[in-house]
Parts: sequence; structure tokens; C-alpha cells
Amino acid sequence: MTDTHANMRKLHELQEEFLDTCRKGHDADDHGHTAFVRLSELADEIAGIHEEEAAEFRRLAGIALDCGMFPQRGDR
Repeated sequence: MTDTHANMRKLHELQEEFLDTCRKGHDADDHGHTAFVRLSELADEIAGIHEEEAAEFRRLAGIALDCGMFPQRGDR
């Protein structure tokens, strides 16, 4: 199980850093090389969080489907 609140906070922080890097990256003396490397790292971290959350939603969807298709006898 994931900690969705922590993931969402981390996602927000990463997105803010991503945008900040985009804004400041063109000012670098290395033609933006460092910024592009950091953007790649950030994008990978962001994608990882989305993948983790998607897996959790798929797990919950499976549980919900199982409960819907195979209700407990006492629930009727």
C-alpha cells in the first residue's frame, strides 16, 4: 500500500522543481546541459510516482470488482 498523501506532496515538489529548472535552465553557461540532465532525473521520479499510484489504484479496483462479483453471503 502506498502513502498517497506523501506521494502527492513529493509529486508537487518535483513538479515545482521541474518548472523552476525549465525557467532557469537556459541561463546556464553549459548550454543547458545540467538543466536537461536534471529535467530527465525529475521526469523519471515523477513517472515512478505515477506508476506506483496507478498500481495501487489497479489493486483497489481489483478488490472492488471481487467484492462486487463475489459478495459475502451475509451481505444480502
